[in-house]
Amino acid sequence: MDSMVRRRSPPPFPTAIPEGWTRHDGAGCPVDRDSRPAVMFRSGSRMQPGLRKAEEWQSFGGSDLWNWNEEPERFDIVAYRPED
Repeated sequence: MDSMVRRRSPPPFPTAIPEGWTRHDGAGCPVDRDSRPAVMFRSGSRMQPGLRKAEEWQSFGGSDLWNWNEEPERFDIVAYRPED
């Protein structure tokens, strides 16, 4: 019996970015590195503003979540909202 290898598709880019958020294109950090913006990941999960400096997302878990690779990752930052 042949066994098929199942591949997981990368998480899709969220089609709806909430009002007040700015869509991010994956071309590096678009905000001041010392600011603490809210971020939205490709998976759709969000982090509140004020929790982490923007620069911390540049080396989070060994990856720069602002700067996307060719392969979409579920923790790519796809939108942000400046801290109040």
